[in-house]
Amino acid sequence: PDTHSLHITLSTNQFNTWADLLEVALPRALDLAASDCCELRTAPPRDHFDYMGVVHSDAKDDPRRDAFHLRVVELCGLVMEYLPMDAVADQMAKRVISQRLPPPPLKGAASGSSSKTLPRSGTAAAEAVTDRSRVKLAYPSCARLCIEEENAVVYHMMDNPRLMHMEGEGDTSDDDADVDEAEGKGEAGESKGKIAFSLDV
Repeated sequence: PDTHSLHITLSTNQFNTWADLLEVALPRALDLAASDCCELRTAPPRDHFDYMGVVHSDAKDDPRRDAFHLRVVELCGLVMEYLPMDAVADQMAKRVISQRLPPPPLKGAASGSSSKTLPRSGTAAAEAVTDRSRVKLAYPSCARLCIEEENAVVYHMMDNPRLMHMEGEGDTSDDDADVDEAEGKGEAGESKGKIAFSLDV
């Protein structure tokens, strides 16, 4: 009991499940639907407190309860039509990238930059990229291109520290703002592994 134990934890799809995706997608879909559909901005029946709730759950023969449930299901179907799946997928990919360790250096990659040769991998390579650079990804999954407002943004894992590996515990506090930004609304926090280029050129 007084000694430390050494163990290995192996997990798959950590913070990358359907539940995690819907946790980001559903609030944004509801926001989009409510702003566009007047049906979602109408009030429920004024007397629904008289037949809905735990105290009324035994009144299964009350037709008002069935009608209420049916209306909720119809409205949920309406919300589903507004799921911003591309924007949500980008934010999920960005989250995964932020939690991954950088890939190992390529064999033969330069160890540093010089006046004649740019480094082929590592943080220095990411810093050397400009809007005129032509690059080839040695590891296609190490970066993600997203469109946020008027910018093309590349998120990468080259600067990720070891201590942040798979951290987050499913925290989605910033994802709603990021989806808003991807949809052209709001502002998201800056990410360290991020390169942004304006599309207004």
